[in-house]
Amino acid sequence: RPTDNMETVNTGVEVLISKMIGIRMGYQSLFGEDNEQGLTAGLGLILPVKYADIIVDYSYQDFGLFGDITTMSLSIGF
Repeated sequence: RPTDNMETVNTGVEVLISKMIGIRMGYQSLFGEDNEQGLTAGLGLILPVKYADIIVDYSYQDFGLFGDITTMSLSIGF
């Protein structure tokens, strides 16, 4: 690792309900000094359809200087 990078800890947990709903929470850059990252949370939904799964994910991240960041994704799994 480069000598100018500090070491941090990222941690998180996910709970899967009925193999269809995933709830996630975590924290990025724990113990880091002057970091912009922090609390993260997310929700996922898996919709089984014939021959595939439709997956919808939503996430939230507290990113300090940049404010709150949210993302959504739509995937198809075979």
